Amino acid sequence: MTQKAYCEAHGLRYATFGYWVRKLRTPSGDHQESASGFIPVTLAASHGERSEGW
Repeated sequence: MTQKAYCEAHGLRYATFGYWVRKLRTPSGDHQESASGFIPVTLAASHGERSEGW
């Protein structure tokens, strides 16, 4: 899926998406991307929430 198609499918402005891609891309490449081009995200439970039972 192209970036433009992703934005259209998720109701995002392509220019805004491009801004965040550039802003979050690190010049040293110190993050590890998956084959899809996305980086993994680990969610932590908020105070008072349980992380089990999703």
